[in-house]
Amino acid sequence: MATPLKAYIDFGNKLIKYLIPNANIEASTHSAIKQLTQAEWKTAGRTGIQPKGYIKVQGIPYVVGDMALRHGIPDRPRGASRYTETYFGVGMCFALASALKRSIKSVVIYTSYAPRDVQYIPNIKAAATGRWDVEYQGETFSFSVSDVMTLDEPLGGFNNFVLTDKGMPRKDNPIKEATVGVMDIGGYTTDTFAVDPNGEIDNTTFASQITGISNVMETFEEALRANNRIVFQKAGDIHPNRLQSAFVKGVFTGGGHTVSCKAEADEAASLLLNDIDTIFEKMGGLVNYDGFVLTGGGSQLMLSRLRVQYPNIPFYVSEPETDKAHLSNVRGMRKVFTMIDRLEKMGVL
Repeated sequence: MATPLKAYIDFGNKLIKYLIPNANIEASTHSAIKQLTQAEWKTAGRTGIQPKGYIKVQGIPYVVGDMALRHGIPDRPRGASRYTETYFGVGMCFALASALKRSIKSVVIYTSYAPRDVQYIPNIKAAATGRWDVEYQGETFSFSVSDVMTLDEPLGGFNNFVLTDKGMPRKDNPIKEATVGVMDIGGYTTDTFAVDPNGEIDNTTFASQITGISNVMETFEEALRANNRIVFQKAGDIHPNRLQSAFVKGVFTGGGHTVSCKAEADEAASLLLNDIDTIFEKMGGLVNYDGFVLTGGGSQLMLSRLRVQYPNIPFYVSEPETDKAHLSNVRGMRKVFTMIDRLEKMGVL
């Protein structure tokens, strides 16, 4: 019996992150999906083959990810409303399309969810399981998702910090003997839990708050545009990477302009900092922790301001590669399930 293809997918409110080890693929794209008409599909492929981002799933044409932003998407599903065949399923097919060159019988999907969405695990599995027929980049193929394994999002980020790629405990773990909090700053939610010495996770502490980096970045962009009307008068969407750089550095560069925007960035960040302060209180106060592990796409964006706001508490970043911070949860998810596979083969589980 052929070994199923394994695909790890972190379907965030802002980004879809995916990792397919057998194909050596690790990538992300914006969490944006729009169904197209058949006429739009034909127009996109008028030069021969539809460009990347255009995909047919179960015979229906869509545009996904970065390319979808150009089509204008006023409302995107958030939270549990994403767990449908026409959203989660299509995003999953797009991730797999980059790895598949032919039909395959069995795929196992590993995916994550915010702790507040734990009751929707059956919806996630229903949205992914079954046979899928896909057309992408001139190729037509099918695959069947035979199983869906799930994990709390912040657990992925935590394990990215404490495990090696082989699912083994990290030897130089600075928090091994510490009591730490884990904070996953996502686009729509900020998720937390507590870990006691030797990695003992307190399962009663998992919590999600509806606050995240997306609202911060939207507020920042609105203020940036309002205070610099001439610069942005004819500007369409500002590329997220350029906006994020301006938020962290306090200076926007583009179109031959250099615009100071530290005040706008600080004011926008204060919205999330106020919420984080409340989150710390709900976790029992910082005095009960030796440090915090930060994960999620918002971790790097908020890191410097968190260190200024709370100078006495150590903050550890789950993913040391600054430009890969958004991949911390999906990388950690792979490490967790690699560990589980190893323990099962040893007969421990």
